[in-house]
Formats: sequence, C-alpha cells, structure tokens
Amino acid sequence: MKYLIIFILLGGGLLAQDAIKTILPEPELALLAESSDTTVYTEADVMPMPEGGIEAIMKNVIYPKEAAKAGKEGIVFVSTIINEKGEPGSISVEKSADKLLDEAAVSAIRKTKFTPGQKNGKNVRVKITIPVSFKLSKDKKTQKDDTDKESKNDILTEADKMPEIIGGMEALLKAVVYPVSAKNAGIQGKVFVSVVIGENGKILSSEVIKGAHPELDAAALAAINKTSFTPGEHNGKKVKVKIVIPVQFRLQ
Repeated sequence: MKYLIIFILLGGGLLAQDAIKTILPEPELALLAESSDTTVYTEADVMPMPEGGIEAIMKNVIYPKEAAKAGKEGIVFVSTIINEKGEPGSISVEKSADKLLDEAAVSAIRKTKFTPGQKNGKNVRVKITIPVSFKLSKDKKTQKDDTDKESKNDILTEADKMPEIIGGMEALLKAVVYPVSAKNAGIQGKVFVSVVIGENGKILSSEVIKGAHPELDAAALAAINKTSFTPGEHNGKKVKVKIVIPVQFRLQ
C-alpha cells in the first residue's frame, strides 16, 4: 500500500511542493502579556528550516504499519524548540491524531537537522509548530468523489496562491487583545481557528476547531474577524480558500 505524507512548517512558510498539500496555516502567533527578554522565541528574523528542504523530513517519516492497516489518518501538531545549532530540543505533541501517528511524527522531527533561527544577526532558540499529516492513498474513484464534492462546495483547501494577511503578521498581532480576566487568572493556551476567505478577501466564516479557554477562544476569533486578507488564487482565478490560523496566548 502506498502512503501519502504531507508536511507544513508553521512560521517558516515551508510546503512540500511535490506532495498533495493540506491546509496552510499562517505562521504561529505569539502574544506576550508582558514584554521581557527570553531565550526562546516564537518569531525571529530568520526562522529555522530543515536542512535539505522538506525532503529531509519526509525521509525521516515512516507511516506506522499498524496505523495503516487500521486505516488511521490525521494531522499531528508537533511543537519543538530548535537550538542555536539547529538541533531539535524539547519536542511535544500539541494536537494528537493517534498514538502511533504521534510517535511517528515526533520521531521524524527528532531525526531532522535544521538551520538555526536568527534574531538581530545572532543564532537563537526558536519554538516552531510543525503539522505532520498522515494520509493513506486513495483509489481513483475516491479521488473523483472528493473532487466532485470539493467542486460543489467551491471551497479549496489548497491553491496556487494562498490567502495572506494584509499588513503581515503585525496586523493580526495588533488586533489580538489578551483578556484581562484570563491574564489575571494566569490562563494561557493556543487557539486554532479555521477561516474561509472569499474571492474578495473577505472572511466568509470562522470557527474554533481547537480551543484553549472560552475567553481566549473568543479573543482569537475577534482578532481574526477584524483582519483583512488578500484572496487566494487558483488557475488564474480568485477562489474561496479555507485556512487554519493558530493563535497563541502566553504570559511572561
């Protein structure tokens, strides 16, 4: 049985060009309640990248046989800190798909060598989130059914040009407000928001697909709904595209 494995590197804008793509989340957002120097960054002038490109990670991933036989698929969100030498340090699963798939994703990232992140001309430790998608290959009939369904919905999860935030990440960061009550209670977490961007760049729908806390969920939704996007394009035409944006709230 052939398997299809898809990777996306959040924060680095890295996409497997020769593989079927999955939804491209925008780079991870880090909102600091208080500004202070830290040895671990969530954003940097130069984000860590796997040496040898996406192929380097793909070579390290093995689809677990038991998971394949059981027809298990899913996306594993793996968080890791890349040190100044480009080595993955602390690795954890932020969103699980299945125990076997989780272990395979973590193992692959652990074996991968990265170029280190840089800030102000110096190598620094940077925390990144890497969604690793495990998807079993489909027969032609299933692929056709999926294509027909996608055409009816008229909403793509991949496009030649994905929607982008007007004004960049700073524009979205400015729109995020850390709830005072959540801050006082020491509540932190990451909220994953699914957004459909229309042909005119307007948000058609948005929903939390993985929440952290009701107040943080509401704050993330409010910020994204105030943000403007450029529309996605496919085959030379503007199209509706669904993307996933992770918004992280962290106290320091």
